Amino acid sequence: IGARHAIDHAAAGQIRRLREHRRRHYNREHAHIRLRVGHWSFPRKFLNRRIHFWKLRTVELQLGDKTAIMGVLNVTPDSFSDGGLFLDAKDGVARGLAMLDEGADLVDVGGESTRPSATALTAEEEQTRVMPVLRGILAARPDAILSIDTYHAETAKAAVEAGAEIVNDVSGHLWDSQMPGTCATLGCGVGLMHTRGSPAA
Repeated sequence: IGARHAIDHAAAGQIRRLREHRRRHYNREHAHIRLRVGHWSFPRKFLNRRIHFWKLRTVELQLGDKTAIMGVLNVTPDSFSDGGLFLDAKDGVARGLAMLDEGADLVDVGGESTRPSATALTAEEEQTRVMPVLRGILAARPDAILSIDTYHAETAKAAVEAGAEIVNDVSGHLWDSQMPGTCATLGCGVGLMHTRGSPAA
């Protein structure tokens, strides 16, 4: 009972702060949305998110009106979460399409694990894993927004030319000096990640 009271008291305090925020940042567009905090539920009128558009290679992705969901598809034998489940191209394509059917706004396809002590791949080895999956998803769903998870400029170029809209580089363009120029030439969207050293280190 004491713990429940403490949780309700904390939730009530959070609601008071959110109501004050709502009074200062009212946005009628979001009045129909409701926010649940603890055992309380009330209109999410305090939201004031700016809507903007991320220009990708051939399309624009609208951000700000809702949280965009990216499905992560590991076409690897050794990723820490789902390694080996979708290494076969047919399984990878099926999983990518299922993610889109389940509501993903875009799918990120990667062929090399970046877990600690993972084995590094050449660009050619990586492409043998990801390219059939990328092509298969786009053949079935031409309007799908796909991202290629790679730090190899060669793989980025091949994937974008095959229809990927985004290059998601876990190294932040630090492991391949050709990557910044390649992405600029391709005119694709870019995701820059941060990592402390290479997986093999």
